Formats: sequence, C-alpha cells, structure tokens
Amino acid sequence: MILVEGLVVINCNGIITEGRSKLGCGYVLQDHTRRFIAGYISNLGGCSMLVEELKTILLDLQFTWSKGYRRICINSDSQLIIRLPALGCCNSHPYFNIMKSIHNVHNNSKRVIWNHVLKKTNQPVDRLAMYALLANYDFHVFHFAHIFVIHKLIIYVTQTCFP
Repeated sequence: MILVEGLVVINCNGIITEGRSKLGCGYVLQDHTRRFIAGYISNLGGCSMLVEELKTILLDLQFTWSKGYRRICINSDSQLIIRLPALGCCNSHPYFNIMKSIHNVHNNSKRVIWNHVLKKTNQPVDRLAMYALLANYDFHVFHFAHIFVIHKLIIYVTQTCFP
C-alpha cells in the first residue's frame, strides 16, 4: 500500500486472556513516512474476541479523530474486522450499538481506509496489547515508542524479518 502525505496509519490489535476475564489492546499511530506519532494501551475488561476487536477499532478511531487526523488507514490482522464495518448489521444484531458508533466516526471522516495486514506486521501492537494486560491502568497514552516495542517497530518499518 502506498501511503500519501496527510494519511495516518493505525495499527491495532487486542489480546484476550484464556479465561476471557481480561482484555488488552494496543494501538500505534504513524504518519505516512511511518514516523511514530502516538500509541496507547487499554484494558477493556472481559468479552468475546470479536467485541474486543470492535471496541479497539472504535477507541482507535475516536482517539485518532480527537488528535485532528481525518485521513485514516486502519490496519488489522482480522479480515472479519476489516469487512464488518462495510457490511454493517441490522439493529437486532448483538453488535449493532458498537457498529453504529464505529459508523458514526467513520462516516464523519469519509476518508477511512480499511486494510488487512498479516499477523507478523502487527507485532508492535501485539507487544503493546500484551503489556496492557500487565498494566495497572485502564488507558495510557505513549508519545514516544517505548523500548519494548522499538525492535518490533524497526522490523515493521523496514519490512525486515528475523528468524
């Protein structure tokens, strides 16, 4: 995917514990040159993986929108998450409210690109999501890349793979 000036890229993912009692999500926001702008971690409580991914997307869109960015590319390693906002769902569907919230933010910008990426590409946010499970706060913003994700960001930006 070719990134154009003014476009920001969101990489997001979530991890849920085995007992589904705790859910952590990670988010990395980068500009079109892949420069780190911000990141955050969040604990969302316990729920299904699909609800967790949808909550993460909603939180990501709201956070990015609040920072003033209007041209957004969302990268997720879940094909269902990438397809679901385009498909929508009926008002009797259990995920209707969260999908409606995603559409409200999405429709405001009219410039959201949904992009499926390989799991390996999402390693920086996977690392943040794992850290979120260990963190003692519900939501924390990073304005610089912490040491525990720098290695994964370098691999992501340079598209380098190490065994």
